[in-house]
Amino acid sequence: MMTQRPLFALFLLLFLPMSLESQERVREPKDPVGFCWTPKAMETVAGRSLALEKARLPESARLVRPPVLMAVCPHDDHVYAGPVYVHALQGVTAKDVVLLGVCHVARKFGVHDVLVFDTYPAWKGPWGPAPVSPLREKVIQALPKDMVLTSDAVQEAEHSTEAIIPWLQWKRRDVRVLSILVPQSREDRLVEMARALAEALAQASRAQGMAPAKDFALVVSNDCVHYGDQGWGGRNLAPFGADRAGYERATALDRTLCREFLAGPPSVEKARGLFEKLNDPKTLEGRIHWCGRFSVPFGEALLAGIVPLLGLSNAPEGVFLRYGTSLDPGRIQVDLPPLGVTAPANLHHWVGYAALAWPLP
Repeated sequence: MMTQRPLFALFLLLFLPMSLESQERVREPKDPVGFCWTPKAMETVAGRSLALEKARLPESARLVRPPVLMAVCPHDDHVYAGPVYVHALQGVTAKDVVLLGVCHVARKFGVHDVLVFDTYPAWKGPWGPAPVSPLREKVIQALPKDMVLTSDAVQEAEHSTEAIIPWLQWKRRDVRVLSILVPQSREDRLVEMARALAEALAQASRAQGMAPAKDFALVVSNDCVHYGDQGWGGRNLAPFGADRAGYERATALDRTLCREFLAGPPSVEKARGLFEKLNDPKTLEGRIHWCGRFSVPFGEALLAGIVPLLGLSNAPEGVFLRYGTSLDPGRIQVDLPPLGVTAPANLHHWVGYAALAWPLP
């Protein structure tokens, strides 16, 4: 016994700190105000969002049959976009969810033409840490090295995937997540990376025995048009005017893009078409100011590529579920500090949101 005790003590000294460090490394939220980080806040906002959906929309418009393989979901403040989050994620029932995020900080970090991963073992959720999916390491290993950037600093500075985790955990407490950021990329490179990720994800999911939609799903993070003539860093983002008529024209354009390029069967051609509507292919400057001007075309190209690799005889078709803005239906009133808003909502400054889903046939 005397000889075993020193060995046991040495074991604890060497390995326990590493074990505790691994358990304690949780990716903390970038935005503590706009998103729900307690069970009470999440239950309140989700409940009121559901009530708004039921009051405004017929049942046939609210429902999509699960399981859903991919969804497009907002990442704006929960009290603005709650009803659209609920609608977008209603059919996402998988335990493992791949979050395809925006990289708002791409220029700050000089990041482009790669996919950005993190090293955290878990991400914060209202009901405790959400573990990272075991798919992550297998996907990284399978991707070409020049397509992968592993950077906790970039992931820590981005809010577009963390916004979705509370909604997933509200639906399923044991959800596991994989955050992948899609920074600005050339069109051909974006399609190339989508094809490579489709192959890597198909291979990794098979190795884990995961069935598409049932066991793993994709959620693309996107806020649609950012509109108005105030509060956009000195830029005028109101080409149709900052009034009710301009609002109607801008929201109509968002709806048209969703119906034309995302509804129906996924295809690389539609992904390219959407990319060119949202971006100048030469300069990569935004033509229409969607947050997901790279992540959404990437997601559609990824879905088009992964469907045959998963052995799905029929491709899931995109369903345009609903559209909303930070003005419609408006802010959900709650008094649960620090939960609040991070930007104003008026005709001079508003954001659009779309909910889309690709359920298995």
